[in-house]
Amino acid sequence: ELRCFQTVTCYQAVVNNLEDAHEMIDTAISTALKESKPVYISISCNLAGIPHPTFSRDPVPFSLSPRLSNHLGLEAAVEAAAEFLNKAVKPVMVGGPKLRVAHAGDAFIELADASGYALAVMPSAKGLVPEHHPHFIGTYWGAVSTAFCAEIVESADAYLFAGPIFNDYSSV
Repeated sequence: ELRCFQTVTCYQAVVNNLEDAHEMIDTAISTALKESKPVYISISCNLAGIPHPTFSRDPVPFSLSPRLSNHLGLEAAVEAAAEFLNKAVKPVMVGGPKLRVAHAGDAFIELADASGYALAVMPSAKGLVPEHHPHFIGTYWGAVSTAFCAEIVESADAYLFAGPIFNDYSSV
């Protein structure tokens, strides 16, 4: 099982003795919070029901440090994107599943409100954009998109994909 989960988790904890359990579980949880990604915790079946004093200790110290960004680089990127989109006749915004991890759904909607661009979501981002939004055109999923959504997205002269994951599933 561990080998299966190693490729899709950012940390793996395999608890085989109670002495290590406290630190390993706390480390797994703190790593999941820091990385906003899943972790794998396996507890040996012969340990699960045994009470042990290690769980009465204080938790492993944890704090999330703020993520720093390059403000000059960010400003340059925003200016370049705005210049490109402002020249477009039919720009489209498409939200992807990484909006959730970045907690950027509200900012994405704000941008749609301010710009007036058509707005779609990838299938794995459903629920991140209210489908009753006035600019919402549907789910962009290649050939099986919401009616007319693929045509609108694929005929656009500029795209803004925010948080996408491009793979065979999302593009059909």
